[in-house]
Amino acid sequence: MKTALKVASIFAVSMLLILSVFPAVQGLNDNLTDDIEITYGDGYIYINGTMNRYDDGSKLGIIIKNSENSKILDLYIQLRSVNFDGSFNTGVLPNGEYTAYLTYSLKMSPLSYQEVRFNITDAATVKVTGISISESSISLAEGSSKQLIASIQPSNATVKRVSWSSDNVSIATVTQDGVVSAIKVGTANITVKTEDGNFTDTCNVNVTSAQSSSGITLSATTISIFNDGEGVTLSASLSGINASDLIWKTDNVDCVAFRNGNNTTNEVLGKTQVVITGLSIGTTKITVLAANGSYAECTVTVKDKPADTSNEWYYFYIQFKEDSSAASGTKFSSDAEKGFWLAGYGTNAANALENVCGENSIDIMLVTKGSLRGWLGTFFGLKDEQQSNGDWKYWSQYKWTGADFSSSGSWSYNNSSLGYYDAGGTFALIRQITSVDGASAGINVKASDVPEGLRHDSDSVTITYDTNGGSVKNFTEKVKKGDSVDLSKSAGTKEGYRFVGWNTNSSALSALSSLKADSDKTLYAIWISASAEVTTTKNPDGSETTTIKDEKQNEDGTKSSITQVTTVKENEDGSKNTSVEKTETVKTSEGTVQSTIEEKSNETVYADGSVDKQIEKVVKDAEGNNLEETTALEMTDKTTGVSTSAEIKKDSAGNVQTSSTSQVKLENTGGVAKLDSSVIETALKQAEKVKDVAAEKNADIEHVLEVETKANQTAESATVEVPAESLSKIAESEVKLKLKTDMGEIEIPPEVAKNLASVEGEKVSLAISKADKEELNNKQQDAVGDSPIFNLSAKSDENEIHELGGTVKITVPYELKEGEDPAKIAVWYIDELGNIVKKNSVYNEKTNTITFETDYYSLYFVKEDASDPDPVVPPKDDEKGDGSNTIYYAAAVIAIIAVIAVALVILRKKNKL
Repeated sequence: MKTALKVASIFAVSMLLILSVFPAVQGLNDNLTDDIEITYGDGYIYINGTMNRYDDGSKLGIIIKNSENSKILDLYIQLRSVNFDGSFNTGVLPNGEYTAYLTYSLKMSPLSYQEVRFNITDAATVKVTGISISESSISLAEGSSKQLIASIQPSNATVKRVSWSSDNVSIATVTQDGVVSAIKVGTANITVKTEDGNFTDTCNVNVTSAQSSSGITLSATTISIFNDGEGVTLSASLSGINASDLIWKTDNVDCVAFRNGNNTTNEVLGKTQVVITGLSIGTTKITVLAANGSYAECTVTVKDKPADTSNEWYYFYIQFKEDSSAASGTKFSSDAEKGFWLAGYGTNAANALENVCGENSIDIMLVTKGSLRGWLGTFFGLKDEQQSNGDWKYWSQYKWTGADFSSSGSWSYNNSSLGYYDAGGTFALIRQITSVDGASAGINVKASDVPEGLRHDSDSVTITYDTNGGSVKNFTEKVKKGDSVDLSKSAGTKEGYRFVGWNTNSSALSALSSLKADSDKTLYAIWISASAEVTTTKNPDGSETTTIKDEKQNEDGTKSSITQVTTVKENEDGSKNTSVEKTETVKTSEGTVQSTIEEKSNETVYADGSVDKQIEKVVKDAEGNNLEETTALEMTDKTTGVSTSAEIKKDSAGNVQTSSTSQVKLENTGGVAKLDSSVIETALKQAEKVKDVAAEKNADIEHVLEVETKANQTAESATVEVPAESLSKIAESEVKLKLKTDMGEIEIPPEVAKNLASVEGEKVSLAISKADKEELNNKQQDAVGDSPIFNLSAKSDENEIHELGGTVKITVPYELKEGEDPAKIAVWYIDELGNIVKKNSVYNEKTNTITFETDYYSLYFVKEDASDPDPVVPPKDDEKGDGSNTIYYAAAVIAIIAVIAVALVILRKKNKL
């Protein structure tokens, strides 16, 4: 490597900064280059050198950081040969120590790297004295290209920017990187000129006819493939031509590309065999050219691969009663003899087994049986073997006769093709020696023994793919919660449009790069018109900006012109920032502006998956007046599980509508659910951000903290514990608690939360339990009748709380009995003396729930007011008793009452919040 790197100063034209280089730090491989030169001047860094290796489609990534580890430059150079050069705007760089990180990659997949440390110091400006091109003349066949290299003299000149031009672009063109492309037969002169001093040099280009020649014969002249990325091999047989002279090209890089390892490239050099892969629907040509002008062509048609909508999960128990050593070297080798479980996803059992074995690097080969992938050909390299005594050693297949994960069922022997099973199932594959075909293998597990971590029942979500007008019908897929959603699926074709991917926003122009399956979601196919302009720019700070300009015809006859600018930056801490600015102008068929929609969003996704997003949307009329302004916020904290969504909407008259809710789910373990203070702190922090944004919009907003917990219907009681201090903070923040359960809901306003927290104690416990009717006095038993009874209670440590200090709203489920009038269903209060009072309540026939308000925990039950009695005067304070038997009654079945109990438990949790 050279002992010095040169960099020109931009502090003054007369100054040059010399980089003194420390020894290079060797990377994963040998040095990428032993000949590199970096100069800096006039606001630009110039980099050129010679690589020690080169592969088709490779790139050289360059990151330069200062002594404070801040990025100065982050870019890559597309390599076309071992030689490379480029100039890049960095702005003013002060004297100091810097480090250059060089990464050699294919499609940005790192293969090796090298580090170079250097210092920038002041030195004199060096003027350009001349320039020369690597070749004075070249000969190219039509359709071919070649990289020219320009060398500036002296090599340490301060300003090294150059420009390239052709005097006959109809014959040959040249890029500003010096890549010459032959257009048609003729001659042209390619000139390079320096910015400093206007020095020039010229290369004469002679373009020859690319006449078809029998010297190249392709293995196929027509190929049909799917747009699923699978590769098809195409070979060239040569006569009188060297393989090193070949160039493979694709006429449409968006339709067909060449496979290069796990990546793709648009051009392949010096090979007689290539792998082509379909990217998008269409027809194009693959051409292979030789330096003498010979060529051959293959027409490639890319078709849409039909979406697979019938995939299911299958479970496999695999055990080696024989040959367990065959599992050596796999991740399951230690479990081979005792047996292990696999879970696979596919169109049938054979496909699912093949998929899961591939994922776990297990050697498997399935045989084709008709149109099906059949039973095992080899598995861990083990085939059927007949023993000397006539017995057979082979793989036996058993299918569980019961439901997945059930214990009621049995193993049924069946060696038919796994491909015949198409509706899911659990299988056992046993390597054994047997004298009778189908002999029992003595399998000591059941389908219920499938490990929890492999199951895809309750721990799965449904992803719905809406193809948004594509030729493929809408379809759904079950995905294990927490796994990545498959965003590579096709939506088919749509006339006049190009499919770009999937997004949860149906009106988006760009596709999601990744998505976690954390809940049921609908994905919409994103289409942009075939004529849409798409440009991508890599920014100095390492971010990438994509600009899309598109037009679409609306169903009402109007036309929309859309511009969307998306900037994405991946940070060193693992977070990712995405900002989107979108403008849509809607015009009538006559071209008159009808409305404009402006939308801006900023989203940060943190390394742990937490999300912080804000969206601003304004709809304007033809005169530019605001018709509607909308602000939306979305926040998710993965550590605590708290998620917040809020919306502030203002119309043209100034009317404002707001909503804001934080949600969290709790597990009820052993009848007790504990609401942690960290959950409440996170929810209140998110609520505070919502209120700050609302204040900026001059809007009042009520925030609700919604806590949901699963009810345990077999439990006799349920309790929620909340730290009193946290409950007090909820009240101070003026946040309403809403406790949700599949058995009921309770809403607690701030004043009630404050009262509950004011009672001496460190924690507030809210409980609901079923009461024994035999423990009630005679008057209470007469009033209750056959209704189930529940006891509601609140405690601060061991101090009982009866007065709530405000009104809470309770909603519980109630199923009408035959003959009951929904208009007469009511909630009733009862005291120790058996007195009852009808509460104001509303029954909802659609949801089968009844809602009422109360300010005191006591006995309640739900039943039809058949007699319509006169109201009973509420009991005096001294008639209420000590309130310890606060009860909630439901005339519904015991399960409904249990629901109410759960709801109350949740309420307690909310209060603690």
